[in-house]
Formats: sequence, C-alpha cells, structure tokens
Amino acid sequence: MKNLLSFSFSFVLFLSISAVSFGDVVALNNGDEHFGTVQSANQSGVVILKDGRNLSFTATEVMKLEFESFRSVPGEDSVSAIKDPTLLKALKEPVTEKDHAQANRVDLLDEDRYDLDSDGTFTLTKHSAFVVLKEKARHDANRHFSYFPDIEKFEILYGRSVTPPKSGMLGLIGGSPGSVRYVSDRTIADEADFASIPLYSRRHSVKFAIPEVNPGTLVDWEYRIQRFKNDPLKPFFAEKLFRDTEPKQVVRLVVSLPKEIPLKFHVDENGVPIKIERKEEGGNVVYYFEASNTAAVIDEPSMPPLDRVAPRVVCGLDNAWATVASEYEKILETSEQKAYSQPTLEKTFNEIVGNEKNPDSIINSIFVYVAEKISPTPVSPSDFSYEPLDPNKVLQQRQGSNLDKAFLFHLLLEMGGIKNNLVLLRPAKDGEWVSEVPNLMQFSLLAVEIPSASDPISITIPINGYYGTNVRPSILQGAKGIRIPSGDQISVPMMPISQEGLKIDSEAEIREDGTLVIKQVFSPQGEMEAAYRGFKDLRQEEIRRNFEEDIHDDFPGAKLLGFEVNNASDLTKRIYFMRQFEIPRYAIKSGDDLIVIPMPVGQNRYSAGAVGSPNRFSDFFWNTANLFEQKIAMKLPKGYTLYALPRGNLAVMDGIQYSSFFEFSVDRVLFNDYYERRVRELLRANYPSFKRVVEEKSQTANQWVVIRKIQ
Repeated sequence: MKNLLSFSFSFVLFLSISAVSFGDVVALNNGDEHFGTVQSANQSGVVILKDGRNLSFTATEVMKLEFESFRSVPGEDSVSAIKDPTLLKALKEPVTEKDHAQANRVDLLDEDRYDLDSDGTFTLTKHSAFVVLKEKARHDANRHFSYFPDIEKFEILYGRSVTPPKSGMLGLIGGSPGSVRYVSDRTIADEADFASIPLYSRRHSVKFAIPEVNPGTLVDWEYRIQRFKNDPLKPFFAEKLFRDTEPKQVVRLVVSLPKEIPLKFHVDENGVPIKIERKEEGGNVVYYFEASNTAAVIDEPSMPPLDRVAPRVVCGLDNAWATVASEYEKILETSEQKAYSQPTLEKTFNEIVGNEKNPDSIINSIFVYVAEKISPTPVSPSDFSYEPLDPNKVLQQRQGSNLDKAFLFHLLLEMGGIKNNLVLLRPAKDGEWVSEVPNLMQFSLLAVEIPSASDPISITIPINGYYGTNVRPSILQGAKGIRIPSGDQISVPMMPISQEGLKIDSEAEIREDGTLVIKQVFSPQGEMEAAYRGFKDLRQEEIRRNFEEDIHDDFPGAKLLGFEVNNASDLTKRIYFMRQFEIPRYAIKSGDDLIVIPMPVGQNRYSAGAVGSPNRFSDFFWNTANLFEQKIAMKLPKGYTLYALPRGNLAVMDGIQYSSFFEFSVDRVLFNDYYERRVRELLRANYPSFKRVVEEKSQTANQWVVIRKIQ
C-alpha cells in the first residue's frame, strides 16, 4: 500500500511539471503489463484507460506503476486514427498465413531514403513495416541499427505494433477495437560495439523493442541517421538488396541529391523487375528504385549467399577508380610515416628476419609472425575505418583487424626488400564487384600482392594461426578489386583442385572373425587444412575424443587404437594426421566359406542428402574448388581369396566428375575413389546432371566385397 501511495505522488508530480503524459504502464504481479493512461491511483488501486475502456486493479494486484515517454506518431493512438497508407492497406486487405504458408512474416514495406547535401553529408531515413504470421517472427520486432557517434547522430522517429480490430460474433459480441502500442524510451539502448576491444570501439548499435507483438500484429518503425560530418573514408554509398528470406510487398530505395551532383548507379535485377524513376523535386534530382511482391529466397544446400542472388541496386557519387586508389594511397602514406617514426617496427623486423637473405624465407617468416603473433579481431573496415591503425600500436597490443594485419605485413615486406602491392578487394560471397560505381565502400578486404612469389602466397592476408603459407583463404579466391595506387583492376584466381580438398590413404585388414582393422592417413589441403590446423589448440585427450566421435559416426562400435597429428603448429608445412581403429564383427559370415565385407569408405562423405529434392530453386555456390580422393588397400584373411568384386562407378558433367574402381591383387582388394569439382558456381539448370553425379557417388558407400575360403 505504501508503494502505491508513492506511485500516486509521483503521478501528481509528473503532471505538475509536464504538459502531456506520454504514456503509463501498470505492471501486475502475475506478469501482465497494461499500456494506457492512468485515470486514478490511490490506496484502493489503479484505474487505467486502455483501448477506450477503463481497467481497474486493486492495490494487491499491482506490482509497479510507470510513467513513460514513447516514440510515437502524433494523433495516431488508435487503429481508427492511423493514416499511414501501408498500414491502412494491410488493415483493409489483411495478409494471412494461408496466403504465405512458408513465411514467418511478410514485409509490407522496406524503404531506404538518402537525402544528400552538396558538402557530402547526408541523411538516411529507414521505414519498415511487416505483418507477423508465425510465432517465430515475434522476435523480429526487436530491432537494431548502427551508427558512428563521431560523425553521425540518430533519431528513432517511432516504432509501433498495431493489433487489428476484431468484429466479434455477429459483429457485436467479443469484438475489440484493436490497439496501437509504441516503443518506450526505456527499451532503447545505445551501446558501443566491440567494447571489449578498445582499439576498435568506434561504432555504436542502437537497440529497441516494439511491445505487444503476436501473430497477426502489424509492426511499423522509422528511424533516421544524419551524417553531420563528412568523412572521406566513409563516402556516400548505398547498396540495397530487393529480396530476402521473407516475402516483401514493396521494396524501395530513394536517393535525393542536388542537381549539380551526378549519381552513379548499377542495377542487378536477378529475375526481379526493378522500376527506376528520375524526378525533380524542390531543386533536387530524386531517383526511385522500386520492386513489388518479391518472393522469399528459399534456403537450399550449397546455395549462393543472399548478396549474390538477391536483386540489388548500388549507388555512389561520380568518381574514377584511379582517383579512389590515389586518395587512399595518401591515407596509407600518412599511416606509413607514423609507423616509421617509432622504433617498434624496425625492432620487430630484426626480431623476425635476423640475418636471413633468402626472399622466400623472409616472406614466410614475416607471414607466420603476423599471422600468429597478432591476434585477429572481427572488425571489418566498414565497422571501424579504412585507415589502418598505427602498426606500432598493433604490435604493442598484439591484436589487429585483417586490414591492419595486411598493412603491417606490407610494411615488413618492404623493409625486407620484398616488392609488393596493396590491393582492395570485395569477396565473391559479398556479391559481384560493381566496376561502374567507383567507391571505397565496395571493399571489405585489404590484401597483399607479392609478384615474385608463387601461389597461393602471391596474394594473401596473414589472417590467423590456422591459414598457412600453403593456403589461399576462400574469402580471397575469386575476389575482385583494385591495386593501390594505380587503380588497376584485379581478379584473384581460384586455387586449382590440387590445392583444395582432402586425400585419404588407408591400409586395412579383415580378419576371419569379421573384425576390420584400418589405418588412415589424412592429407587436407586449402581451406580444409586450415580447419584441421585447429588440432594444435587441443589437448591429446580432446583430439582423441574428436577422432572417436568422428569414427563412431561412420562406424558404430569402432574402437580407436591410436592417432598422430603432424605439422599442426607449423604454418609453412602441410598438416597431415593418422588414425587407426578396429571394428569388431564388421564383416558378415555367410555359410561356412563366404565373408561379406562392406567397403569401409565412411557413410557421411558419400551422402546424397544435398540432392534429395527433385527440383532446385537456386544455383549452386561453393567457397572453393574441391578434390576428394580415397585409396584403400584391404588385406584378406589368410586362406581366403576373392569371390565377388563390386563394379566401379563413373559420372561426368561439365566441371565435375566422379569415378571409382575396384581391383584384386594377390591377397588385397584395392579401391580407388576420385571426385573433383573444378567449378565454383553451377546453374540450377544443371541440377539434374549434378544430382546424377552425387547419387552415383553415394552408391559407393553401399558396395560389398565377397571373399571365399580356399578349399
């Protein structure tokens, strides 16, 4: 009772200092919250006006009473007062789950508007609205966006949930007028990103929660980010996708700029018509890019990233790649001067290289040092800056982003007399690089090109302690961009199949009691090598457990006999590892003289699950080319010979082939298995051929060898 009296006093005080009560919340002991306008609060209880009706609660029911301000649309406090055309249409013509059975939500509007000023500053206004169809989409009402406080400021204009009215039985009984609930200031949080990495704590994220969201609710919000300070390393650049994993009714990008400023833009429709309009409004030229009723992108195995399949529009101001490169070179020169002004860099170079004169050894030593000694931070240039941090700070803190590590690698190579170039790159997974729109913001990678070195280190980044000198990271393969300072265009080659994939050589023995003993040697290459290099971080017992789990997945009942991992900690050498195990009762006796042996190839690597569907909606995309080769020499028990040998398999299509064959030599069954995929992308039109190859490969896991006892 005492708490309630204090609430009442606070309420009166609030009214005495403010002309308007923005909103009240009554929180009950049972967990319910009621939003509205408090009519009275005294020792007896609280009366709150909600959706046109007074609700009364006793003092014992009320846990707390809060008075709040909301981010709202003036005058639109009820469903009947809403004026927004997108919401009015959705209320008049409701979107239902029946119309979109696979969707969690339907986006009614997804609009970005940029208003540019002549000094290079601009304002981004984002307006979005969607209807919740399934419970899962309720969480989508928890929104967030990012901004840079040193050059930008934000404003949440409003955020609301709209519960449509219900007519009730016979239009009279059990109906409701619906409700409009707004974002409360207490749910808005402005937090520094990368707060645990002070060197990179520049960007902030704003988070807010829209209340009372349920299936059938309309969710609507609008916020604004104003760029008040021009930053040459963050020029105006708009890239908008017009399709997503949920269906969209209207997607729109609007760019307004002074007449004297030309706009460069590029449109990738990717099967979705994008309407383009150019208008003159209030002395500005305004470009409208709009698409309607875009279908959801259906998730499929090995499909391209959304950035490669979605229709998109890319916009920037008029420029040339040579200008972008030369201006960036000036920034790098400043960073280089800072680096050389202190002794840390030279001291580090001498520590790494010593008296070494061999160029390849110098390259490898510097690469390994930067890769291993400088801890990677998950910060992209767009998250922080395209200007490298002072390399002396990077060396002192022992941490750096990929951009900072590449720049440090570049400087140390220069000190060692190794000629190299810096290149700005856009990974293939981020969507095609657009040469028609010269803009620094297209890139997310700074890499080092060493003309005198051989692949794969000829174009590289010392990312971390897992990618060695023998590996070109997949984010570089197929990447496109420009050289610094010339602006010449560059395309990074894919690595050949000989340097991507896995080879397994096995020696096996089948015993007369059906036990199989097998020793496997794995030789991973490329991305797979980088993945397996994680063994160096594990204790022996952890590696053992890892191997046991992997073996049991393929061969239930198997027992690990031993294992060995080699070169995991040496980034200049190829990693390989051995494991030996036995499987009791692996083979099946048939009668007195026959033994049936399933080929021990491992079921998981031959699964056809990725092509189970008869149809395909998207193309295929892989990070690298791939080679998988397996050889098995299986010794027979003494006194047995071959009775039946499986046939081999062969399946070939453009860029992909699979072959396997069996043979018998003296007392051994020899098995050779070979799969190669030389292509990175495959059109969905080729799905039937690819499906045939994969299904033919999967049959290998079901092959049986039959041996007979010699009489």
